[in-house]
Amino acid sequence: MKVKGGLKMKGNRRLAIFISFVFIGALLSTSIGFTNPIYEGDIVILKDGTGTTNGGEFEVYKDGALLFNTFCVEKDEYISFNTEYLVADISGAAIAGGSGGPSPDPLDPFTAYLYYHFRIGDLEGYTNGNSDSANALQIAIWYIELELGGIDTLGELRAYNPKALEFYNVASSAGWTDIGNIRVMNLTSKEGGIEKQSQLVLVPEPSTLLLLGAGLFGLGFLGRKKFKAR
Repeated sequence: MKVKGGLKMKGNRRLAIFISFVFIGALLSTSIGFTNPIYEGDIVILKDGTGTTNGGEFEVYKDGALLFNTFCVEKDEYISFNTEYLVADISGAAIAGGSGGPSPDPLDPFTAYLYYHFRIGDLEGYTNGNSDSANALQIAIWYIELELGGIDTLGELRAYNPKALEFYNVASSAGWTDIGNIRVMNLTSKEGGIEKQSQLVLVPEPSTLLLLGAGLFGLGFLGRKKFKAR
């Protein structure tokens, strides 16, 4: 009976460890799967993506690999394609401030909503690979961030780009009041010090990291019990 019970306990531990691995794997493949392996201090280059405005879509590369597509937050900030830049800061604000707002310029929740749903692929009205969609989304972001000098009302935005107004209305209807897990990636010259451009980036949600930590803690606890039982 003693041996039988011992085998049952081992089986339960193995099942618990298996479930923990499945749990952690699910987190990594879903919530974390969309996020970007980009950190302060990294060197990146940008390439031109879909769209014909002076903004996005931009393609962000690190170590020769395409990481994600993005849009710029500030209108009057510039980069050159295929040039190395330093990720100087990843935060909730554009450091330089561009042509609208203070410096640093906090990211608007409406912008965060639009970029989040662009990244997970379900932004209402957006067509991947379509220049008109990319142009309109960039213009909507600039409007929200007060970067379109002279276009200050929704009526003026409609006249300038009706599709951009549609994206604005989608974000307005969603009613986000915080920026969730969207941040601003502030780029400088490779050597640092010369501010270049502020780009949008998707980072892991704090709740996801807490759940992942709980899963890892559970694995460690089970392993410790198994070691003690021997």
